[in-house]
Amino acid sequence: MKLQINYKSSLYSLIVILLGSASVFYLFKYNPPKDRPGNVYEDQHFDHSKFSNLHFKESSTALGIDYRNIDFVLKDVDPKKYITSEFVSPSVSVVDINNDGFMDIYITTSDGKPNLLYINQGGKYFVEKAADYNLANLNQKSYPSYALWADFNQDGRIDLLLARFGCHGLYLQSSNGKFIDNSDRLKGYCSQPDGVNVGDFYQTGRLDLVFANFAASPEDHTESNVLWMNNTQYDNMTGGKNRLLRNTGKEFVVEEKADFITRSYTHNAGIADVNLDGLPDIFFANDYAHDELFLNKGQGIFQDVTDEYIPKITHGLSGMNSEFFDFNRDGLLDLYVTNIYKPPFYRKFNLLWKKKPDGRFENVSLDTGSAKCGFSWGAKFTDIDHDGQDDLLIANGRTRSPELKSINQGKSMWYERIEISQIPRFLRKYYHPKTEITGRFISAFEHNCFFAQKGGMFFDISKMSGFDDTEENKTLALIDYDNDGKMDVITAGGLAKLKIYHNTSEIKSTDHWIGFSLIDKNGNTILHGARVKFKLSNGDTIFREIYPANGYRGFSDSRVNVGLGQSKIVGDIEIYWPLSRRIKKISSFKIDQYNSIRELQ
Repeated sequence: MKLQINYKSSLYSLIVILLGSASVFYLFKYNPPKDRPGNVYEDQHFDHSKFSNLHFKESSTALGIDYRNIDFVLKDVDPKKYITSEFVSPSVSVVDINNDGFMDIYITTSDGKPNLLYINQGGKYFVEKAADYNLANLNQKSYPSYALWADFNQDGRIDLLLARFGCHGLYLQSSNGKFIDNSDRLKGYCSQPDGVNVGDFYQTGRLDLVFANFAASPEDHTESNVLWMNNTQYDNMTGGKNRLLRNTGKEFVVEEKADFITRSYTHNAGIADVNLDGLPDIFFANDYAHDELFLNKGQGIFQDVTDEYIPKITHGLSGMNSEFFDFNRDGLLDLYVTNIYKPPFYRKFNLLWKKKPDGRFENVSLDTGSAKCGFSWGAKFTDIDHDGQDDLLIANGRTRSPELKSINQGKSMWYERIEISQIPRFLRKYYHPKTEITGRFISAFEHNCFFAQKGGMFFDISKMSGFDDTEENKTLALIDYDNDGKMDVITAGGLAKLKIYHNTSEIKSTDHWIGFSLIDKNGNTILHGARVKFKLSNGDTIFREIYPANGYRGFSDSRVNVGLGQSKIVGDIEIYWPLSRRIKKISSFKIDQYNSIRELQ
């Protein structure tokens, strides 16, 4: 059979395509659609009076913390791969570094400036003491990306892993409270991570590390796409290679058997025991590509189950944050992934993956009203008013030129971003991606989102609650700094002022809460992988798994805090201790306070 080609029809089709593309380009270039923040949120109509008891008071300055990230550009790097401070958001950690029962705050800074450690003064205010702990001047060689806290040498004291855009640092706490540089244990491992997490992946009792490497490092041999700052096209081959580092007890060794397959631009590594086999599994939130879920099969081997568990057809392709949390209290850990929602340019949205009894997940974000919050980053669940329904808080915004005070003063970069993405791949090496930011913005002046949960639905009450800051925030961490049982919130961003939102919500006299501060047999108070489970009289099953490093650039309060509403706890409380891998049942506990529970020898 001879193939016949209608050249006239083909030429006509080509002309139509070219004219159509040119028309679209002209419309966007010279008559761009309105770029306003009002169209990036959930379109909801509800009775606001039902949430009038929920509110925050921004209290950072009153508490003695006055920090704003400054503008900088990484030095001594190829300008095609530059990273500015609007991308490098401060890492904020919540940790009780001196074991006095009050949570302290550690902040990574930029441009070689000292990191900051604010010691909590009995829940009343904070005093900066980083130098006293040898934790101030740690940024001379490379810029920090994440501060992670864990007991890496099983001595019962909290240590620091400081991830950097370069070579990473490990600092072990000594008996006098000061931190000693033990970075040689990392064997010179260097990479470009936007996130890092920790878990006992080999069930040895030692904590291992997983690096979410956003951009390529020398070991990847092929450099990152020169358009990675402006790209909007699918790309899972030119980012950094994610790595698992095994803790041998003396050093950390790269696990070659842990093949995470792609080189996606990963922002965050979330950890949870997804299939409850005792082995922590890993979720990667990826930009420009599908997210990835790997089940831990033991001995450093991981199985890609992404499409089986979280179907790729729904992915947002701009994953920023991963939060494992049982939002509907059915005893199954769900997963929340933040993405970009910016119509008409980008119509994906945040994903709330609800876990089904068969272990797979279904996306219910649109059904629950938790899908849309602009350019979303860090996100965490917690019960703000102890009504027995867990709420959702999200940091939102990308960047702006520092001198812009309103959206009417600048020009959106979204149009250029779309145009740039159309450059053919073979021409990209000739393109200089450093876009002039002066007088411009992208997804700026958008407020954070506070979704209060009622009856399985989420309602955005950001503006009425005082959680509506319009500086561009990315980092979000939870803290109960005054130990009143009401969770407070910390946010920070590339050029934003660090803010502490004191939870001033009114709690009904009939609503209660319970908290747990767990201490393992070594005396360690941050128990990565510990679990707490119990039932309530209303039929809910509470299931919490402790991985405080889950979330974008935020290391949250590691204590368990549960709002009970009017329900009572039924039966015993089960606690899984990761070091011994044993379950302990407790029947004696007190509500409306933190219960300090020690693991027996």
